[in-house]
Amino acid sequence: MNSMFYKFLHDDENHTVLKSCLDGNLLFSRIPELNDFSETFAVADKEEIDRSLAEMRRDGCSEEEQRCFYEHVELMEKVFPEFKNVFESFKSLNLSRPFPFSQIGGLIQMVAGNGLEINPLNKMMNILPSFLQLTNELIQDRVGIFCVSEDVDNFPMWAHYADNAKGFVVEYKNLEVLFCGDGTKMLNQIQEVDYYGVERPAVSLKPDKLNALFFSKQGKWSYETEWRVVKPLAECKKKSVGCGSERSFFKMENPKDYISRIIVGWNGNLEEVKSIVDEKMGVPVVQANVVNGNIEIPQK
Repeated sequence: MNSMFYKFLHDDENHTVLKSCLDGNLLFSRIPELNDFSETFAVADKEEIDRSLAEMRRDGCSEEEQRCFYEHVELMEKVFPEFKNVFESFKSLNLSRPFPFSQIGGLIQMVAGNGLEINPLNKMMNILPSFLQLTNELIQDRVGIFCVSEDVDNFPMWAHYADNAKGFVVEYKNLEVLFCGDGTKMLNQIQEVDYYGVERPAVSLKPDKLNALFFSKQGKWSYETEWRVVKPLAECKKKSVGCGSERSFFKMENPKDYISRIIVGWNGNLEEVKSIVDEKMGVPVVQANVVNGNIEIPQK
């Protein structure tokens, strides 16, 4: 894992964004608020669902698939705490045997709770694609994403996210300590984004496919070399950010343990930024420069 990650930011004239970062606030955005609108589309692959369901009915699940299944049950409990009693029933399923459809009344309860037509169990295959797609869309509205890059010498990133290098970059360290994961193997851990070609990976009944919902992005964005942390928004606090809007933030208890330095863009005001950083935290502040067409970052 990369030891340093970079957050490119557009500051304002009062340096509100800079001060918020130094106070340890990390912005977690809902998936519809991210820059790639295609991420809002949850795709369910009916052919793969039919195939995986037939395999589960016939053979049960492998040990690895069982592990993934129970991890995702825990994820659903955290994302949808109001359905905790529903997901509790899934924990008692023995998936090593052919899939026990007679035990999944909780699934029917959740389908009804989301307004889908309830069909008899022998017709469940017909509603599963719609159910999975709806569930994925509901998940997207309940989680926040914190995005960083593994590269700092990236001209498009400085242009798009740091106001044409008038902004700054926060260099983070030890994020793998701050976000070391939980029983879901997806939430609260820093993970690399997988860039795909033409079609967004589809979700099926195979548990490992759910990962694509959070950590996949069109290949056109691969220059961002993005890593992400996903958190339930219930674990974040909403703060007003002006114009009457509210955003969700996670507060680091000891920011200096995770902020290595601040890198000011070559069109930014080094002295202003340095005075604020020295007053609030005291981490190193350097200024990026363009030399012979390349971005150069001074050593600390």
